[in-house]
Amino acid sequence: SQLSGRIDVSPTCPGPQQPGQICTKESAAGQLKFTSATGAIFGAESIAGKGFAILLKNGDWSVTGTSPVAMHCESRSITVPTSANLILACDTGIR
Repeated sequence: SQLSGRIDVSPTCPGPQQPGQICTKESAAGQLKFTSATGAIFGAESIAGKGFAILLKNGDWSVTGTSPVAMHCESRSITVPTSANLILACDTGIR
């Protein structure tokens, strides 16, 4: 099944977020690693402004990511097939 999505990084604004202020950068560049329950590992590149797409076998997967504009990205568990786009959140460390 094809899975697509993007890496979102936040916060991108210094200091407290003001009402109406958008402090998330959608579709940042980065790398994703998909590990299946059986141990198979696949990688995908998320292109800034475009996201990523990857073909994965149906089943349970663990997803981790990195982005050059973030200090840390979340880890997620997903089940393929899924009808939702994967959005992986990454933290820039700006406070």
